[in-house]
Amino acid sequence: MRVLFLTHRLPYAPNRGDRVRAFHLLRQVRQWAEVDLLSFVHDADEASHADEARSLVSTLQVVPVPRGRNVVRSLLNLPSGRPTTHTMLDAPDLRSTIERMVREHRPSVVLAYCSGVARLAFEPPLVDVPLVLDMVD
Repeated sequence: MRVLFLTHRLPYAPNRGDRVRAFHLLRQVRQWAEVDLLSFVHDADEASHADEARSLVSTLQVVPVPRGRNVVRSLLNLPSGRPTTHTMLDAPDLRSTIERMVREHRPSVVLAYCSGVARLAFEPPLVDVPLVLDMVD
């Protein structure tokens, strides 16, 4: 079995509540499945832990969040009804990264670690892959 684990923050270092929980969930899932991890990273400190996180999974893709750009887009999208979380958790190369990950290792299931990343499972190429949503938020 292969799991695509989507997280809104890199689950390493496990030094705050959401990361601690995601870290331990990841450790449990990898005991019975191959895990490909796609995580948003929000700053250089978080990104600096990618090598430690890489040792926990089969493959890791980090997606830097362009905070300034996303704040402006969130403000502009306020009248649209689109959740601000979806705008804040976005990146220019996100779609192509997901497409490449799925092409290289088709997941058996997607594990979305919060509603902000669950939306990715409802779009191609993941729309037909079973989804487990952890409503950590």
